[in-house]
Amino acid sequence: MGKKRAISVRRIAEKLIEKYPDMFTDNFEENKRLVSELIDVPPKTLRNEVAGYVLRIKKKKLIMPRPLVPTVSVRPDVSRRRRGRRYR
Repeated sequence: MGKKRAISVRRIAEKLIEKYPDMFTDNFEENKRLVSELIDVPPKTLRNEVAGYVLRIKKKKLIMPRPLVPTVSVRPDVSRRRRGRRYR
């Protein structure tokens, strides 16, 4: 199970990324400063959580998925195998 975040943190972060996609970077300190400039968030913890979630989303988008390489099956009769406890 992953770390759960408050719905308000997710909503705020996703709206900020939709409005300002190019402003945020992969630096937490810069994101923290930008969040405090763009929206008025009184508690520091909420500001830090939003900045951290923005950072996480940006890092996910920076990671490029590897291309799928087709693999050669060793046993061609795998699809005909029975499912369950007993095999023949």
